[in-house]
Amino acid sequence: TDQPPELGGYELHLRRARTEAREKLHALFTAPRYDQLLGGFAKVLEGAPSQAALRRWRSYRIADGMKKLLRKSVRRVLKLGRKVSSDTSDERLHRLRIRAKRLRYELEFFRDVYPSLDKAAKATKHLQDVLGEHQDACTAATSVVDYARSIRPRGSRRNTMPAAFAALLEREKHKAEAMRLAFAGEWQRFERLVDRTALA
Repeated sequence: TDQPPELGGYELHLRRARTEAREKLHALFTAPRYDQLLGGFAKVLEGAPSQAALRRWRSYRIADGMKKLLRKSVRRVLKLGRKVSSDTSDERLHRLRIRAKRLRYELEFFRDVYPSLDKAAKATKHLQDVLGEHQDACTAATSVVDYARSIRPRGSRRNTMPAAFAALLEREKHKAEAMRLAFAGEWQRFERLVDRTALA
């Protein structure tokens, strides 16, 4: 079906916002501060541990550090996730997504050396994906509302919204709700695979 004409301006608005975001990102990664940051990391990596540090940590294995790191991250995700209910705020789900993303990257970092982490990493990715789609839908819904308000003629009723925007908003809300429902199944799978026994 053809796109309703009133959505043409919104599409242009989104394209402009994306261009501005890309320009800001490009400026960030081409700034002198970014080069300084990379240079600082290089110096840290090139510097060998001192003899005192080697003596102190010579019996400390990578596996020990991995378990300590992963178990701490898992506890953080479980603490947030186990509190999720039907009335949990979108902001709290977003915080859970960020925690899950960090855990996923940590699991994937160690997965090549410890293949037993593969199932936990995949379960965390699926959980993150569901929460990511929920956040995308919430962000899109907010964007629709903000844009519709910005183009509302003076004197119009406060809650009126063009039909095309109302339909778009309803679609994003429906998607967000669907992801909330999908979360329950993904959380059960995640909790089963990413626990202390899985990381033992």
